[in-house]
Amino acid sequence: MALKDKLIAFDIDGTLARSNAFPSDYSYDVITKLVNDGYKITLVTGRSIVSSIEIYRRCHIKEICVLCNGALVYDPIKNIKYRNITIPMQILNDLLANQEIMSMVLDVLVEIDYKSYALTGKGWPNVDIIGDFKKTLPSAPNTMVIMAKDHKYQERIAQLINTSNNDYHYRYWNVVGEFYNLNFSKKEGVDVLLKLYNKSAKDLIFFGDGENDAELLFYANIGIAMKNAEFAAKICADEITMLTNDEDGAVKHLLKMIEMEK
Repeated sequence: MALKDKLIAFDIDGTLARSNAFPSDYSYDVITKLVNDGYKITLVTGRSIVSSIEIYRRCHIKEICVLCNGALVYDPIKNIKYRNITIPMQILNDLLANQEIMSMVLDVLVEIDYKSYALTGKGWPNVDIIGDFKKTLPSAPNTMVIMAKDHKYQERIAQLINTSNNDYHYRYWNVVGEFYNLNFSKKEGVDVLLKLYNKSAKDLIFFGDGENDAELLFYANIGIAMKNAEFAAKICADEITMLTNDEDGAVKHLLKMIEMEK
C-alpha cells in the first residue's frame, strides 16, 4: 500500500486532540517525526484557522488542510484559500435579530482568518475582539458557534433554527453548538484537497470520531474510527483504534500500520 504515497488526514477534536482540546506531546513528536520522514499528513477538521494553526505548526505539517467542516481548504504556509464558503452576513444578522433565540444565548463566536470575535464575551472572554458583529466583523465567517445559557435551551434553539432555514442547521454538544451549512461537508472539502494533489479517495487514509466524519470514513480508502467514536462513525469505518483519543489512539494506530508495512 506504500503509506508514504498516501495522504493521511486527522480530524482534531475527539481524534488527534485529547479531551483538553490539544494533542499530547507524544502525538506532536510522532507526527513531526513522520512528516520529517516523508509522510504526507494533514488536518481535516471542523475547526477554523485560529483554533487549528497551533496544532498544524507544532506538528510541522506541510500539506494543505481542510477546515470548517469542508468550507475552507487552506494552505497555511502559502496563505492561500483554495475553497472559502462563508455564511452570508444577512443570514447571520437575521439569526442574531431573532429575539427568542437570543434570549437563550449566552455568547456567539466566529473566527475569521487569524482572529476570533465574540458577541458578548460572556462565554469567550479571551477572544481578540468583543462586540456587535455588525461593527466588528471584517468579512463573513465560514462557521459560527453558539453558547447557550443552559443545556436545556439547546433543543429549542435547534428547533427554531432547523425549521426556519433551508440551507443552515444547528447541532450541539452540551451548552455549545454549531451553526453550519447543509450544502457542504468535509468530504467536499477533501475532494478539493485531493484534486490539488492529483489524487483520489483511494489515496486517502482518514482518522475521525464524529457523525460529521462518517461520510469521509466511508469514502476514504482506509477510514479509521476512534475507539471513542460515535456509532455513526464506527459503522462507516474500515478499522477502529484500540485506544481512545486520550490514549493517543490515532497516532499509535498509524505507527502500527507503518510497522506492519515493513
